[in-house]
Parts: sequence; C-alpha cells; structure tokens
Amino acid sequence: MKKQFLYLFGFLALTACTDDEDVFSGGEIAEPVITPENKPNDVVTGDVFAKLNLDYPGLEKVKQHYEADEQYYAALALLDYYRNRNISNPEVDLITPSISATDQRIADQALEHRFRSASFVEDEGTGNVDKDHLDEDDTYYLFDDADGNINWNMEPENTGREFRYQTHRHQWMEPQAKAYRISRNEEYVRSWIEVYQDWMNAFPCPNVSFENPKIDDMDPSDTYQWKGLQTAERVLTQTNILPYFIYSDNFTPEWLTTFLNMFADHVEMIRLNYYIEGNIRITQAQAVATAGVLMPEFKNSEAWVDEGCQILNEELDKQFLDDGVHAELDFSYHIAAVSDFLSVYNLAQVAQSNGKSIPLRDDCLTRLKASMNFVKDMTYLSEETNNYAIDNFNDTRSARFRTAISSRLNDYSKLFPEDRELEWMATKGKSGTVPSYLTKAYKTSGYYILRSGWTKNDLMMVLKNNYDPEDHWHCQPDNGTFGIYRKGRSFFPDAGCFAYDEGYNNTKRAEYRRTLMHNTMTRFDDNIEAGHRLGKLLKLETTSDNTDVLVTENNSYEGITHRRTVFFVQKKFFVLVDEVYGTSKDKVKLNFHIKGADGTNVVFQDLADDYQSGMYTKFDDGNNMLVRTFLQEPPKNASDFSVKKLETKYSNDQGQESGDRTGYQITTRKVQNGTTRFVSVIYPIDGQYNDGMTFDAQFTDVQESNGNPVGACVKVTANGETYDLSYTL
Repeated sequence: MKKQFLYLFGFLALTACTDDEDVFSGGEIAEPVITPENKPNDVVTGDVFAKLNLDYPGLEKVKQHYEADEQYYAALALLDYYRNRNISNPEVDLITPSISATDQRIADQALEHRFRSASFVEDEGTGNVDKDHLDEDDTYYLFDDADGNINWNMEPENTGREFRYQTHRHQWMEPQAKAYRISRNEEYVRSWIEVYQDWMNAFPCPNVSFENPKIDDMDPSDTYQWKGLQTAERVLTQTNILPYFIYSDNFTPEWLTTFLNMFADHVEMIRLNYYIEGNIRITQAQAVATAGVLMPEFKNSEAWVDEGCQILNEELDKQFLDDGVHAELDFSYHIAAVSDFLSVYNLAQVAQSNGKSIPLRDDCLTRLKASMNFVKDMTYLSEETNNYAIDNFNDTRSARFRTAISSRLNDYSKLFPEDRELEWMATKGKSGTVPSYLTKAYKTSGYYILRSGWTKNDLMMVLKNNYDPEDHWHCQPDNGTFGIYRKGRSFFPDAGCFAYDEGYNNTKRAEYRRTLMHNTMTRFDDNIEAGHRLGKLLKLETTSDNTDVLVTENNSYEGITHRRTVFFVQKKFFVLVDEVYGTSKDKVKLNFHIKGADGTNVVFQDLADDYQSGMYTKFDDGNNMLVRTFLQEPPKNASDFSVKKLETKYSNDQGQESGDRTGYQITTRKVQNGTTRFVSVIYPIDGQYNDGMTFDAQFTDVQESNGNPVGACVKVTANGETYDLSYTL
C-alpha cells in the first residue's frame, strides 16, 4: 500500500556554516579548518558528478575539485553543500521533530533487522495502543538467515506477494531517520547505511526499460523490486531521509556519492517504466516531480519536474471521474491519489516562495475539491472507535484509514479555510458549521449517502452501486450493497478483501469478494457477471414527510436486472424494496449480513413458513438493529422457496479476520418475463427486541405484466406504526 501522509507546513530550515577560507568569526581568531587528506578517486561511487549540474549555484567548489581530478575533495565539498543548502521540504520538520510510538518501535526493531513490511507482523502485540494502525509492541519479521545475512527474498508463511512488494519500499527507513533526528543516536544512521548498501548489492539497478513495466505476479523471478510502487516509494522516502541524516558524522562524502548516484538511477528507472494508467502512475509521476523539485542539483531535475507535472496534469482528469471519485472506485486508493497530487501541489507552493515555478495545473486544487468532499461524505464520526469510521468497500482496509482520515481532513480544511462545513468534519464538530445537507449522490461512480444527521448518535447509510464497465481489479462485484452506522456502530460491515494476493490464499480473496458476501441480490450463488457492474441512479428525492427515496438499478446478470429502492422513513428507519425483473427464470437470492455472532449478540429468525426471514442484534449497550424480509408472493412451486442462515467473517485489514457476521439468504425462483419483489425493514432499536414489537410489509400495487416496474407501493408496519410508501419513475 502507498504511504498516506501530508504535512503542509513543516519547512526545512538550515543554518549557514563557516566557509573553509574564513579564519575569523565574530572578531575572534578561529581555529583554522584542517583540510583532510585526499583519497583515491575510486572512493566515489559511479558517475555521480556526470549526473550533477556542476554549474548549479553553490556547487562552485565541487566543480573546481572535480575539474582538478580531485573527486574525493569534490565529494567533500558536495557534502558541505548539502549540509548548508536552503531547500524546503514540506514533509520534513527539523525544527520540532516528533515521532510516534509506533514509528519509534519500527525504527528500533530495524536495528535488529526486523523490518516493517506493510502491516505484517511475526507476533501481534497486546498493547492495543493504536488499533487503527499498529500496536507499539508488535514484533516484525526477522530478515536474517541462519548465517546472519539479510534474506531479502524472505516470504513468511501466510503473507504472500504483498509482503514481498512492500519489503522493497523500505518502510522502516524514514522512522529511523526521525528517530535519529530526535535522539542523535548514530546507531540509526549506521543501521540505515548498512542495510541500504546490502540491498543495493543484492539488487543493482538494471538501468533498462522493461518489456513489461507491470509486475508479473505469477513469475517469482520478475524484477518487481524495480517496478511500480517499489521504486516510486523509495524515491519519495529518500527525499525525506536525506535532511534528517545528512548531518551525521557517519554520512561521509563517499556515502553521499553512493546515495546520490542510486537516487538518480531510481528516478530514471521510473521514467523508463511508467505504468500506462492507474493509481500507480500517479505515484510514479509524483516521485519524479518531487525528485526534480527537492534535488535541483541534478542535470535532469528540470526534465523530472516538467515530465512528472505533465503526467499529473493529464492524469488529473483521467484518474478522477467528474463527480470527484477516483476511477478505480476504491476509497483507500482515492485517499492516496488525492494525497499524491496535494504533495506536489504543496511543493509547488514552496517552490513559488523560493522564486521558482512548477508547471502544475492552475486548477489542480479546485479540481480536487470534490474529491476531498467525497472523503468527508463517506466518513462517519464513530463513538465505538472514538475516531472516524469508514467501511471496507472494494479493497479498502478500513482499519488503516481511520487515523489517516483525521490528518487528511485537517489537511483539506487548511487548504479551504473558508469551508466551515469541512472544518466541522475535520475538527469532529469542535469548530465550523454542521454540514447543511443529509443526502448526497456521487452519480458517476455510484456512491449514495443518506443521513439523519452528522453526529455520533445519528443514522447513516452508504449504498454502493458502482458504474464500473472496466471491472477494475480493486472494485468488487457487489452492486446494491450497503453499510449502516448508528451510535458509532457499523451494523452491516462490508466483507472487505482479506488479501490482495491471488497466488497465496487465493480462495480467501475470492471468498471475501463474492457477491453473496455482500448485502445484495445474487442469481443462485453466482458473482455479478463481468461487464455487468453498470450501476444507475433512477431517483433521489426527499418527500414532504422527510422521507428520503433512493432508487438505483443494476443489470447484474443476463436476463436479470436488480432494482433496489431505499426509503429512509422520516429519518428513523430504512425500508428496502428489491425488484428483480427480466427474462430469466433462475433462482434469485437476497443476502444480508449483520455484525455479530449468532447465539452471542445476534438472533437469527427462520420464518420460512410465512415466506419471511429476519434477524436482530442484542448488544448489551442497547444499540441494536432488526432486519426482516418479506416476499411479495409465494412461488408456484413451494420447493422453490427457502431460507438459510449465513455465518461469515469480515476483514478490516490485510490477511485478518476482524469479526463475525450473521446473516440470512432468502431464495425464490424468479418469475419468467416478470418481476419478483421483496421488501425488507431495517429498524434501529433502543434497548432489546421483544415479541411485542410487530413488523409487517406488503405490496399494495399490481405489477405491470411486462416485468419492468415503473414504481412500487408498500404498506409497512414497524414496531406497531403503519406507513404507506411509494415511488414512481
């Protein structure tokens, strides 16, 4: 996964040092600077000076020594330059550096060659310090082999390709740099140099354009270490590492030439191997542009800036749909893509303050405003986590983003200080203005939000009916599914993706993404067919009695179209009308999954004799939910109807089963060339369910014979009160 951070106002401030020729300081006689003994030219790594623009301001001494064939002295002068240059990096804070407990743990374990690779741990901690991210006492995998050498090809059992990929993004190196800046413990620098040199020896830069720049997941010999996010993330990390480590005595002139030579090779490898499309292309362009801005001493730096920004300018429209949602329709990659653009935007502002210009689109920020609002709208303020909450839709692993969303929203709010509603969400209601709207439709991508309010006690539903004709890999076949929050609890948590790996534990990824694992309709137990994720919005309105009516549709299978209408009745409870029409006469199944284990905090209700099914929760805190489904009419053949209890898991993070879900599947045969209809009541309960609570629903209209409904009327009884609900198109 890509790094998710953005610090807007941490500027790098460096103090000027005394020039070698100066022997007086403040009127006092200073100690003369002792010139070190020269060393052979071969201590300098590669052709680093050929890659540098020696006419760049400040490199005069470097050029002088280089032209005198004194390459060590040139490297020494280059080190002095880097220690004294005035280049601002908005993601580095040398003035008031800080480090989280988790990053400190990452830095310390890396001294022992226990390297962080994504969220994989050898032993999971028990401190529960920050379950939104990582525990302070997690133990990462030891990379040493039996001989004490680093095994860069290690792949622990039950990790798979994501472990391999993320190992080569060097995610422990920046925490070590921060730890060094705070502690000045040279062990962190020595560890970084030793480990990075070992990695470079194991994986020398190919300096080639690969025939296929994308990673071949099925080929273990593929040079994935130099492809995609691996190379781009290392470039971004190295630009942040350099300011922290550069003042160390262990950062020698020789090491500087090694570092700079490899840095330039990294950037050029990205340029030779851009992805043609997708979120990775954004990060590659971000890395190249960032390298050009923060390392202007290289001959190719201007080309890096121009090329990176050109790609970003083009991708701004390609990557984001016109409603602001990222084209891959995955919330986590949406957040990452916005951050990548904003990272370069912030660099542009810093460069401008230094009198330089970066060719980033003038409308970059305004173009991203809708994308930032999408993050706000999809987020729930949760008492359960005392933080922000999101669902696991598509490949989003929600546990990783609850804390990250806080920093994102704060970043967005700083960019748009006049937006008081964004400020309210960013500050969790401590300042700003409560958003004025309760419904929101992202029509192009297919995300719909219904709220009773914006506080922790309110109801919120997100219905997902993606328009995804290209069947993006990060998007699941689950059109029509939904999540519901109330009083901080996620009652219908999405199954998640469990893992990215199609090689390791492929059955797990396939299992979690199945259509029947979601709160939607299936034909038999089949997944929605390829090319059939074409969600449509048919209607969204609020009636005079404060009921929201949302009507969406998806042609999920050949001969089967699923229309789902949500009535958010007076902002109190939900009624779902599911209509299945088309030429097919196959069996169709309605699937619901609620949080909790049957027999513990969920009660399953087998009401098949009445052509119904249901369940309700019984959490001790009295924050509960009931679901009850009614079939319009019995099928002609009684054997075509059945009710089945479902017991599944959901996953909030990589390779983790995060909790239990209990559900039901109600099955009937679809009417050929006609419409089969269900109505479901989803009702919040304060306290506990009891038999005195009555629920009933029936259709009060007559279906059109052509099987393509233009509306529906239902009479619903919910906890003793009756409501007449209808929609027309």
